Amino acid sequence: MGTVSGVRPLDRIRHGLPTSGLTDCCAHPAAGPHGADLFDMTARDADACTAEEVMGHLHELLTTVAG
Repeated sequence: MGTVSGVRPLDRIRHGLPTSGLTDCCAHPAAGPHGADLFDMTARDADACTAEEVMGHLHELLTTVAG
C-alpha cells in the first residue's frame, strides 16, 4: 500500500485509528493495483469513501458541535 503524508493506512489500522481511503483522492498509475490497494484496506477495517462523503460527515459534526 502507498503512503499518505508519510503514514501508511495499515499503520493507522494497527494503532486502532479510524482509517478511510478516499477513492477519488488517491490513485495508482494502473487501475488494477489501485483497486487491489483499496480492497486490501477495506479488508483490514478501513472505510472506502469519496471526498464528498467525508465532507458531508465533517459538516454534520461541525453542525452538531456548533449547536
